[in-house]
Amino acid sequence: MNMFVELFRTFKKPSATLLAQSELEDAQRELLAAETGLDYARCVVDYNKLRVERLTRYMHVSAVRPGTADPSPSLSDPSARTDIARPTLAASPTH
Repeated sequence: MNMFVELFRTFKKPSATLLAQSELEDAQRELLAAETGLDYARCVVDYNKLRVERLTRYMHVSAVRPGTADPSPSLSDPSARTDIARPTLAASPTH
């Protein structure tokens, strides 16, 4: 008899409460995925805003640099780049 009860439960329509719970879980998963996409998109926007600011500053500095035929410093010469932070070397003690 127990086997028939299990078989009956297998083919029984789920209740409205179970359907609502399942749909709620789906909605929560979709919301989480959408929020992750939103976080990514905001980071891309912030990255590009900073990039535009940096390049605008670079172009402004290059345009006002007097006495140069080419106002842009060579990209192959890192010492000419003003947009790259360089570490300073501390004097090392000699033994």
